[in-house]
Amino acid sequence: MPDDLEGRKIVAVYAAAAGALLLWAGTPVANKLAVVSIDPATVGMLRSVLAGPVALIIALILRLPFPARWNSRRLLILSGITSFALWPTLLSVGIGLTTANHAALIIAMIPIFTGLIAAAFDRAWPHVAWWAEISIAGAGTVFLISYGGSETLSAGGASATGDLIILGGAVVCALGYVTGGKLSLVIGTWATTFWGLAIA
Repeated sequence: MPDDLEGRKIVAVYAAAAGALLLWAGTPVANKLAVVSIDPATVGMLRSVLAGPVALIIALILRLPFPARWNSRRLLILSGITSFALWPTLLSVGIGLTTANHAALIIAMIPIFTGLIAAAFDRAWPHVAWWAEISIAGAGTVFLISYGGSETLSAGGASATGDLIILGGAVVCALGYVTGGKLSLVIGTWATTFWGLAIA
């Protein structure tokens, strides 16, 4: 019986991860569809403006802990603003100037930026093999931005400006992930998420 329960837990974890991956993969496409009829900056800000009050109500109802120390509050402010305000806005503005394909490929750099920022915070630099691997990914992204925008934007193509805005947003998002991860060790994941959304 314990083995069966353990097996179901593993399946549930993989199912949740696959669902999150599908939702994440759909983000550039959904944003691109939205910015066709709505101003890109508005699309980015609406996500937080609409979610913020709901998150605040949930945080208060569930009595989620608010950070008591100033260091933790700084992490909350930084995490909330970067993850839930700046990142969606930069993504939406950038995607208004490039393609969903380019956005999706650039967004794939977020784990790399997250690793670099986490290493800088912890002052523990990754192994040489990791640097070699991210160099390949980074070179691919540079190539995509430099040479991938050959089509004109008016024809629905990509632009280096849009790609660079999304790349900057990816760095901002990674910073939010790292600060949020550090804060979640203090107040928990739910509190970090809902208070961060409320602040954003």
